[in-house]
Amino acid sequence: MGYYITHMKEKIITIKPKGISQRQWSIFLLELNLIKKAWKSYGVDVQMSAPGLKKIIDWGTKKYGTDHS
Repeated sequence: MGYYITHMKEKIITIKPKGISQRQWSIFLLELNLIKKAWKSYGVDVQMSAPGLKKIIDWGTKKYGTDHS
């Protein structure tokens, strides 16, 4: 007999880093993005939302030697 999960409740995490500098914030978001990418291969779709997230990830994931403007 196989048991299949047909519906899983959405899980939400709220993280509020206090005392974080702008540089630390950028690195923190880039590290969370790495975790998101790693878990994707296990079928986990992580949705992230934060101020400046897209800009930080775009800047932090560009290949070396590309224009960062």
